[in-house]
Amino acid sequence: MVFFYKHIGLYGFTREVLSQIHGLPVSPLESLEQLEQLSWLESDIAIRVLETEETGPGVDTPECLVHVRDIITGDSPVSEKPLSLENVRLVILDVDGVLITSGELNYGPNGEHFKQFYIRDGLGIKMLEHNGITVAVASGKESPSLMPRLDDLGIDIRVLGEIDKKKACRKIMRRLNISPSETVYIAGDTIDLPAFEVCGHSFTVGDSPEYIQEAATYCLKSKGGCGAVREVADMLLEAQEKSALYKTARGFLGMVSDAVQ
Repeated sequence: MVFFYKHIGLYGFTREVLSQIHGLPVSPLESLEQLEQLSWLESDIAIRVLETEETGPGVDTPECLVHVRDIITGDSPVSEKPLSLENVRLVILDVDGVLITSGELNYGPNGEHFKQFYIRDGLGIKMLEHNGITVAVASGKESPSLMPRLDDLGIDIRVLGEIDKKKACRKIMRRLNISPSETVYIAGDTIDLPAFEVCGHSFTVGDSPEYIQEAATYCLKSKGGCGAVREVADMLLEAQEKSALYKTARGFLGMVSDAVQ
């Protein structure tokens, strides 16, 4: 069996050697191969090679630098292969103009902010919770008009007022000890793209921009605020062989005490 080694290219120098190679002329071999080490060797400077453990990624472009910084801070994109929908344990929802509310902004005469909610989404959320799938909310705004609805639906896991959706999703996953591959994120605009990178499954609404649809794992038929959460709930329950909950009267009656619209 033949083994091959990868050249890492990390060099350490003594002060004396560093001063010596600084003044070396470019040798013919270095000029031909574009490898500065060849001039060192031709000048009788020995290079000691050590075997080491596997290293991290290299930094050759600005994009590489961003990736390495994300690894250091713990914000690197999900690398594990997403499991199928039957293994999903967490659904994280965006709010404004996407899934729980419509895209409208309504203000009263005193400046109060009203939100519109789609009632079928509420029942879908309760069906997920009833079947052991936690539903959480990540929103860039803290809206007083949102709180009563979240209370009605029993959504206690909330990260509000956090513009960085990647950070918000990671915070929720760490709190619940749920892996990215078991997590669904539902959203529909540019602000949500970083979260798509750290959640195993990303859903976007049917009226989101084309480039958002291309970035997401799944594109829904429902428009934002028009039952998209319910559509995802039905998909997850179908994948987990629990569709009787919403397709039959007997299944629904098993959770009727928790039903909320």
